Amino acid sequence: MKLRYVRSVFLGVVIGAAGSKRSATARALFRYRFFDKYFNLDPTRSGIRQANNPDQLAMLSAEEISFNTTGYFYVYVTNESPTDVSFDNLLIKHYPGFLLQENHYYPFGLLNKALSSDEQKGFHQRYGFNGKEFENGLDWRVNDFGARMYDPVLGRWGRVDPKAHERVSLSTYNYCSNDPINRVDPTGAIDEWVKSNSKGEYEWMDNVTSAKNTPVGYSYVGTSGSDILKDINPNFGSSQQSQTSSRIGYIAADVEEGKYAVNHMINVREKSAISISADVSFNLNNKAANNSMGRTFNGITVSSTIISSNSELDGSMNSGAALNVSYCGKAFMSSFEEPAGAYIKATGTSVNVASLSIPASSITKNAGLSANVSGGWWITNSANLPTPVVYHPLVPIPQSFSHKWNVSPVEMPIPKNKHY
Repeated sequence: MKLRYVRSVFLGVVIGAAGSKRSATARALFRYRFFDKYFNLDPTRSGIRQANNPDQLAMLSAEEISFNTTGYFYVYVTNESPTDVSFDNLLIKHYPGFLLQENHYYPFGLLNKALSSDEQKGFHQRYGFNGKEFENGLDWRVNDFGARMYDPVLGRWGRVDPKAHERVSLSTYNYCSNDPINRVDPTGAIDEWVKSNSKGEYEWMDNVTSAKNTPVGYSYVGTSGSDILKDINPNFGSSQQSQTSSRIGYIAADVEEGKYAVNHMINVREKSAISISADVSFNLNNKAANNSMGRTFNGITVSSTIISSNSELDGSMNSGAALNVSYCGKAFMSSFEEPAGAYIKATGTSVNVASLSIPASSITKNAGLSANVSGGWWITNSANLPTPVVYHPLVPIPQSFSHKWNVSPVEMPIPKNKHY
């Protein structure tokens, strides 16, 4: 059962065990487990009750268990002996707590009144969306984020960001870079990434807004994951050009199973591109006093998309390919797959994607990176037989493509000798 706004629960069960010559003890157990909303076991609200005596009824119960948090409560009985055991009258009494208020929001913070409730008239918790105070004086209806007031109806701030000149590519009134699903704004002003000088790790600090108020022992990085990339290697922040390969080959046109006749000429084309991004996640289990959303830098993600196309084809075409990345002497690999969910593609094309992660522990400042996308083309005919695109009927060697990218390392300047 899922517990929400629960005050307490009472549990009880009657257990009867029939005697057995094989065992003098009937190990009949009555168990209950409580997990919080993150599925972490709470041993203080979990327990076991056991009946040991055969041929006797036993009433096993747990004292009233109180809850002060949302979670999941599991109750079950088990028999861990060869003795037959009967369980009867399992009783769970649920004493719900008082639901004072429940809020549901649209992505930009507007209250969804159809799903929300306010049971106790006259009581209203004013700290709602993102934990910010809702100001309703003079029917203003805005959220106080500290640095600025936010209008959830418009999804915009009431005034210009005082640090707007540091992010000129966006509107000065935008909220969370117009991406409230993946981003949060704890203060209403630009917050920053910093790097520990001693450990070399990237950390998020809610109260840092520029290099001027960066704590001692840290280096100022910037506002977004792209700033982390530029700090690791300025070349990571530049866009990588796509590459294209075209081949003229032949496929097996015979659709009868067991036959292989290479007699159908085809012009195939492969276009691929890679992108490098910072892997940043939000985990409330990692939140701290100066990192309210538990923002964590996990490493670098290298992603690639390939688009296969053909001139004329009796059947469906796909490319079997792999993404290989070499970084700091380590190799990383990922195979291409069709994108999950719905997507749009042109007639006669197929789309596949791949991505891999380089953990933060493997990252070295200013190091270069090389990536390779390679593979070949396969045709699936009407008999559901996959055959490769080959060079020539007399030379049935599969055609292939290989696209390479090299992101150069940053060469550190050699310090000049100082003369004293």
